[in-house]
Amino acid sequence: VRKFKHLQNELRARFFTCMEALRSEQTQLKGVVAMLYSVGSFKDRSKGVGFMEHTRLALSVPIHIAAIHLCLDDPNQYILIRAGLATINAKLRARIRVHYGSHLECQYLLSTYGVLAQTLPLTATYEIDMHRHLKCIESCFRDSQDGSRSTISRITGIEPKADDVLLMGYKTSNNLGNHRLRERVKELFLQYNAGTYEQKRHLLDGLIASIHNSGGRFLKQDKESVVWQEVTLKEARTKVTQIFRNYKRRLGTPRSTVTVPPSIVSEPMPDDVLFGRHQQSRGNELLHTLVKERFEKYESLDRGMKISVVDSIMQRIREEGGRFLEPDSNGWVELSKEQARPKVSKCLSNYRRHFKKAPN
Repeated sequence: VRKFKHLQNELRARFFTCMEALRSEQTQLKGVVAMLYSVGSFKDRSKGVGFMEHTRLALSVPIHIAAIHLCLDDPNQYILIRAGLATINAKLRARIRVHYGSHLECQYLLSTYGVLAQTLPLTATYEIDMHRHLKCIESCFRDSQDGSRSTISRITGIEPKADDVLLMGYKTSNNLGNHRLRERVKELFLQYNAGTYEQKRHLLDGLIASIHNSGGRFLKQDKESVVWQEVTLKEARTKVTQIFRNYKRRLGTPRSTVTVPPSIVSEPMPDDVLFGRHQQSRGNELLHTLVKERFEKYESLDRGMKISVVDSIMQRIREEGGRFLEPDSNGWVELSKEQARPKVSKCLSNYRRHFKKAPN
């Protein structure tokens, strides 16, 4: 409706939309779900012009608003709206939900309330596509007339489809959606493995969006009710990350039975990191500083992504000319990247315990 050049024409269009919805008896009985979607290129460019007119129209139309969803990607707007909600009536506030995040994140948050992407006229490429939305509305009207189970109930994951990705723990699903996901992981593995944390995150979101746009969902079966439910975006990221990690493990060569002799170092350098009790060096001081600086980012990441922080710390130390050494009966032994990585991870874990014990 923002394509209308004049406010009066826009108000007429909204009024017509509301009155058309009221033709349905189900709408009169159950009401409607209103949504403000201000994310990416879907943002309202009118800068608040006509807000009071639209508010008066909403209050004057005889239609029950069952729920209101506000989707935002502007942190300032999110903070202001959250603060404003605290001042309104509790009965009205209970029907309002505010969602903050990217286009993909907001769609996943809406899906937890039964409003899935298949019912929205929005695509992942920030385009308006009314086909699926109108098809869903027609199905809802048809179901309400013949008294069958509503289309929305069928969409929410009770009945998995061929395009869905079924999360079954350690078991492998042969569903078409799972097969497609595994094939995409094989295609994107080299790009994923060589990417930075941000590049991997962007690739994961793109892969999840492609599954989403093809009509698929990430579903998990509840252990108690044995009902399939759609998982959150964070759970989907974790699952796809695990698939990449498992594929990398399968590609790895078997462990060699030949023992590679360790690299003996006669004398440590000042920038080397010395593992062991009571070891001090300029390299150790740098390691402790980097652990302190990057601890919060390490804690905020999913389990599969934490390794990116560990590798960045090791890379910084090597850029300064440092090595990772461990005491041996013959002197000092230089550790490989694979040997040093768990020790750096241990430093972050130790700092977590120190961080929790520290007074506020």
